[in-house]
Amino acid sequence: MSNQVDWNEEAVKAANNINQDEDLRVGAMDWWGPPNTVVVFCKPGDMGAETSQKMIERVRQMLKRQRVKELGYGVSKDGHTWAMIVTTPDREIDAEKIVRLQKGVVKAWRVATGRNG
Repeated sequence: MSNQVDWNEEAVKAANNINQDEDLRVGAMDWWGPPNTVVVFCKPGDMGAETSQKMIERVRQMLKRQRVKELGYGVSKDGHTWAMIVTTPDREIDAEKIVRLQKGVVKAWRVATGRNG
């Protein structure tokens, strides 16, 4: 039996859990999996597939700039929420880093939707 984590499956679980929480829309938060993992997520709503894809690409660019590694990506079973499990293998993710990720995801959402005012 393998101890390998299927990060894409973990991201699907995260997306399904986040999808059930009416208060969550877009952001980053601690992941309840292994230490030093965070979930970044969005419920695109009526954003449309093209705009949602632009946002995902902007989030991936932000992660790269912040030297954060994407471990897995998944979409909720109803397709309304996406999530990425991320980590920083060379340093601990602290509350300050989560806030920076949160701000980066929200900024990507604002730019993708044209709400960056």
